[in-house]
Amino acid sequence: MEWFVLGALFGALAVMGASLIVNDLRERKVLNWQLVVFGVISVLFTVFTGSIIEQKTYSAIVLEHVNSLFLPAIFFACWRLSNGKIIGSGDVWVAYILMFLLSWEQCWWALLLASCLGLLHYSIKRDPRVPFGAMLLISAFGLLVVEFLVNFF
Repeated sequence: MEWFVLGALFGALAVMGASLIVNDLRERKVLNWQLVVFGVISVLFTVFTGSIIEQKTYSAIVLEHVNSLFLPAIFFACWRLSNGKIIGSGDVWVAYILMFLLSWEQCWWALLLASCLGLLHYSIKRDPRVPFGAMLLISAFGLLVVEFLVNFF
């Protein structure tokens, strides 16, 4: 039963993440309802995998993910200091939600991979407006899939 719920939650994460990515790539904006649904599913996924699969207490789950607060803090500072010209508020919210999904080590890797994807996007499109939230989501899902494959196979 646990694996069914885990698979359903990961599937819902993938669908909502894909809709966020497509919306960010096409229209350069992230819709609020998408962020709310993605955030709720992210929290459920994190609590479920931490408490049921890994047998952790809720306080251990919270402490593990509080360390990841640096990612949205960096994004928030860039957003506030640039008045939304360098990075958009949607990117800040995506980073805040990914804090629930990724450990602090994975956040660093996601940031590095997203930066590389952003540079690749810029070199192909020659458009300085890189949809960084989409790049961050793509790198985070890649890390989650790699973690699943490493831990469970």
